[in-house]
Amino acid sequence: MVRNNIRVAEWIEAFTKARTVLIERYGKDWFAVYGKFQKRRFKLEETPADYLTDLQRV
Repeated sequence: MVRNNIRVAEWIEAFTKARTVLIERYGKDWFAVYGKFQKRRFKLEETPADYLTDLQRV
C-alpha cells in the first residue's frame, strides 16, 4: 500500500516521516550502507571474489 500526501505541522517531523517512508519503499538508508561500505576491509586470507561478494551484500 502506498501512502501519499503525508501532512505534518513541524518540519523535523516531516523530515523524519519522509525518511521513514522512503526507507520503507526503497530499502536501507544509504548513509548506513555507505558507512558499512567504508568500514569493510579486506581480511587476511580472503579471496578477492569473497571480498567483492560481501561488498555487494551491503
